[in-house]
Amino acid sequence: MTDRPIVFLGPTLPHDIALRILAAEYLPPVQLGDVWRISQERPPAIGIIDGYFDRVPAVRHKEILYALSLGIRVYGCSSIGALRAAELSAFGMVAVGDIATAYLSGDLRCDDEVALLHSDGAHGYRAFSEPLVNIRATTMAAFAAGIVSRGTAHALVETARNLYYPDRVWEHILETAPADAPEIEAFRMWLPLGRVDRKRVDAITMLQRMRGDLALSEQDRPAMATPPFTPTVLWQEFVRQETPIAAILEEFLLTDPLTPAVRGAVAQAQRGEPVDWFAVLASEPGWRLSCRRARLKRQCRAAVTDRTGNVDGLLAWFFGERLGWPTDIEAFLRDRGWTDPAAVLAVAAREAAFHGGVLDQRGDPPR
Repeated sequence: MTDRPIVFLGPTLPHDIALRILAAEYLPPVQLGDVWRISQERPPAIGIIDGYFDRVPAVRHKEILYALSLGIRVYGCSSIGALRAAELSAFGMVAVGDIATAYLSGDLRCDDEVALLHSDGAHGYRAFSEPLVNIRATTMAAFAAGIVSRGTAHALVETARNLYYPDRVWEHILETAPADAPEIEAFRMWLPLGRVDRKRVDAITMLQRMRGDLALSEQDRPAMATPPFTPTVLWQEFVRQETPIAAILEEFLLTDPLTPAVRGAVAQAQRGEPVDWFAVLASEPGWRLSCRRARLKRQCRAAVTDRTGNVDGLLAWFFGERLGWPTDIEAFLRDRGWTDPAAVLAVAAREAAFHGGVLDQRGDPPR
C-alpha cells in the first residue's frame, strides 16, 4: 500500500509547481492499465490530468470504476482527466475545473479540444502545439480586452478547430485566419502576456482540491460513491493481458522468499495441476516490487534495439550486483532523472563497460 496520493501528469503543469501544491507521487501521463495497476497499492486518492490516447491505448473507464469500487477517490481535470471525469461523474469520479464542467454541460463535445503534441518525459513534456480549449479562452480574453473584434475571435477559433491538433500552433493560426490584418497584428503583440492556459489553471485547482480533501479527517471528507464492480470476461482478459504474469512470477521466485502459499502453488504446479498464479501472487508482499521490475524490463526491451545485448542480463547485473534492487524502482529512477527506460540501459551499459565489458554471447553479467 502507499500513503501518498497518485497524480498522472505530463505537459499541463511543471512537476516542481505541482509538488509545491500537493505532496504526491507524480507519474507520467496515464495510459491503458495504469489506473488498474496503481489501484493495487490502495492510494488515498488518484488524480488524472494528462494521458496518452493516440500512440498507445487510452486509460479505460472500467479501470477507473474499479478504483472507485475499492473506495479510492479519483479526480479528473484539464485533459483526458476532464474527459473521463465528465463521463464517469455519475459513478463517483470527481470532475474539477472549467474544462470538465464544460464537458459535463455539453458546451464541449469533442475530445480533440484538449489534445496537443508534446515531447516525452525525458525532455520535460514540452508542448509543441496549443490545445483548442486554451485557444478559445485566449481569444475570448483578447475580445474582452478590446484587442480583437468578436468576428476576429471567432475566425481564430474556427481556423484552429479545422486544423489537426498537432498543427494548432499560434503562428500558423495567425497567418491563415481570415481576419482583419491590423487586428491580427494587435493580437500577436498582446499574445505573449495575454495567453490564457485554461488547462494549467484547472490542474492547479484540482491539486488544491485534492490537498484540501485529504487534509480532512475521514469522517469529514465529502461522501463518495463506491459503485458495484462486475469483473466481466473482458475485464478478466484485460487484467491478464496487463499483468505479464510469467515475467512477474520469474522475478518473484528469483528474488523473494517463498511463503507457504507460494511453496504450495509451486508444488501444485510440479504435480501438473493448474495454478492461478495471479491469485497466488497478488496477495504476496513482494508483488508490487516484482511487478515494477518486470515492467521495467518490458519498457527497456521496447525502448532499445538489440545493440545493447542481453537486456535481462544487463539489468539483473546493474540492479542486482551494482545497486541492489531498490524498494521502489520508480522513485529510485525518478530521483536520478532516469525517466526514459533507454536511459536506464545507457547507464547500465556504461557501468558494464567500466567494470569489464559488455555481456558475452551467453548473456552472463560482466565481471
